Amino acid sequence: MDGGNYEKYHLVYTSYSKKHRGKIKLPSNNNKSRIIIKDNNLFGTFDISRKNINGIDNNYIIYFTNEENKIKVTICDINGNNIKDITDMIIN
Repeated sequence: MDGGNYEKYHLVYTSYSKKHRGKIKLPSNNNKSRIIIKDNNLFGTFDISRKNINGIDNNYIIYFTNEENKIKVTICDINGNNIKDITDMIIN
């Protein structure tokens, strides 16, 4: 988790334009933030979730994009690595 600079509980926020060009940012305890997702099709709300596997907390972010007029739902970790596309589980 970036050398321990990020707290166990995270505040994650997003911003995007009317054209859905957006960013999901993760602030650190030194008042600097880092962009974990930058997407031209970002929109809507998102969620952060924690899953404990073998005593290790794993934090995941669920976010939405609009690609070719279709909604896509993706899970990434707090480093911005895509974990899984869950669109079919959510939408269908």
